[in-house]
Formats: sequence, C-alpha cells, structure tokens
Amino acid sequence: MPIIFEVRFISPLLMGGIDSRDLDGLGLRGNSLRGCWRFWLRALVGGMVYLPTPEQLLALENDIFGATAKPVFRLRVDRVIANRENFVRLPHRSGGQAAPKPGYQEGAVFRVTILTRPGAMALDQMNVLLGSIWLWGYLGAIGNRSRRGFGSPVLAPVAGQSDSFAAVDLNLSQQFDDSATLSQYLQQGIERCWQLFQPWLTGHGYTPRRVTALTDPTAALGTYEFFTVKTLNQVAVSTLSFTDLGCLKSAPNPAGAIKHIHGDPTAQPELGRVWGGRLASPAYIRLHNVNNEWVPVCTWSKFAGIPDLGRAATYLRSIGFSNSLLGAPW
Repeated sequence: MPIIFEVRFISPLLMGGIDSRDLDGLGLRGNSLRGCWRFWLRALVGGMVYLPTPEQLLALENDIFGATAKPVFRLRVDRVIANRENFVRLPHRSGGQAAPKPGYQEGAVFRVTILTRPGAMALDQMNVLLGSIWLWGYLGAIGNRSRRGFGSPVLAPVAGQSDSFAAVDLNLSQQFDDSATLSQYLQQGIERCWQLFQPWLTGHGYTPRRVTALTDPTAALGTYEFFTVKTLNQVAVSTLSFTDLGCLKSAPNPAGAIKHIHGDPTAQPELGRVWGGRLASPAYIRLHNVNNEWVPVCTWSKFAGIPDLGRAATYLRSIGFSNSLLGAPW
C-alpha cells in the first residue's frame, strides 16, 4: 500500500533550480526530501546508539532509503498549491546584502506519494521511514536558509487516503492552540519515533538506549560529531510569537519572525559560518503555527568542531529559547 500525504509550508520555500539564483519550477524534488529524511534518521540513530561509525550510519540509512544499486521505494511529488513571490533571505541585512531571492509563498502544498518495491521493506523498516519523515516534518525544514525559519513544513493526511502515520500512532497536526500544546506534541512525537526505531536497531545487532534516556530532565546537551538528537533537552519552543514573517521583499517587517531569528554577529562562529571554512549551524530553528501566529522551535546539537564560548546559548536565550521541552534551562 502506498504512503500518501501532503507537505504544507507555513513559511516561504526557497528552492533553487538549475540557476541557483532562480526558483526551481518543480517546487519540491524527491531527492531533496530523501536527503532531509536521511538527516533526521541519522540524528536520532546517533542519539540511540553509542558512537556509531560513518560506515554503520550509512548502512542503516541505506537499509531504509536504499542505494543506487538497491532502490527500495519510488517517490513522487506533485504540486498542489505554489504561488511565487520575492523574499529577502537575509532579512537582518539591508540593500543587496539582504540577498533577494524568489520563492514559494507560505501556504504552498505538495502531495507526496511513496511506492515501495515488492518485498523491499519489512514492517520495522516502514515504521522507521515514517518516523524519519515525521521528525523532518516537525523539527526540520527544507531549502535555502532552512535552519533560520524558511521552508518550515507540516504534514497532513489526504482525504480519502489511508493515513499511514496514524497507523503507527504518529499524529499529524498543522497548527496548535498554544505553545504548551506544541511542546507536548513534539515530546510525544519524538518519543514515539524513538520507540519505532528501537526494534529495527535491535534487529541489526545494536543495543539502543531506552526512551527514558531521551526524557531524562538532568541530561546535558553534550557535544557531538554530527547533528544528533540524544535528549529532549536539545529541543525548545520559543516563548516569543510573531504575527508576521518579516521577509517579504516588497514589505520587510523589522519585527517579523524570520528577521528576528536570523543571527547575532557576536555569536559567530558558534552558530555556523561561511568564512574561514563553511560550518553548518548547530541550531536548527524552524517555525510552527500557534494560534495563527508563528512560534520558533529550535533543535540544538553542539558540534565538536565548533568552539563553545557560551555566546550561542546566550543568543538563543535572547530569542525566547529559555527552557527545553523537559523544562531544563538553556
């Protein structure tokens, strides 16, 4: 049975095509989605398994997503709604430095169909695939500046189609009444993904950590070699909310959500950098719809290769990330 669902964007999607300065006419590509889903599988496995090697991680990823010589499913993406608009992808800057770029407006919708090849995936593999997609749908994003609010998705079932996520107790929500409800939803979803991954990892000869380790309120954030989710203390919902995104080229709003979370020069290079060697940001900030406003959510994975001078933590606290999902201070 195919897996069919919709991806609805609650912030602008910036996807470059052949010309990186222009918009990809297809909107959302299957290869890009696969890459995002692999990222979040790797992040959770890294937290569940003690010091996995790159070779072990790649083997586990390929078991779910396949490889060139061993495809396991076909992926189709259809555009439902996607209106073009012009945005500034660096809204905290001015003039040409604001980097104007075309994108798809918030409200863009794409339908995703996953067709597994006969006999290619067992039930535990299907569960891990669904968990990886859910993690991306509610912690991650896609496209340019996806770690600073652009390209934030939510998932939705399709009317008349079987809801594969509900079948494994992963609820799909598009908006939330308040931040407390959002926090509870994220915690329950991440715990459920952890549970779905456990039998699959055991079947591959690993001894995964128990879900109680994920929910230990005394667990430290830790420092990792790659983006890793090991404790819910790494995830926080901002105490701030915004009525505007602040990134529309024709009417930028200095009080908008994306402008507000777009960086503090004093926190560099702890929040990533492009000069002196490119470093991805350890802070993955995306947006959620809470009572018809935008609320940032951050997943923070401190990297061993980035010096920790405390400035990133200070900056994240300044934009509302004061406590983790478990109530621990950041």
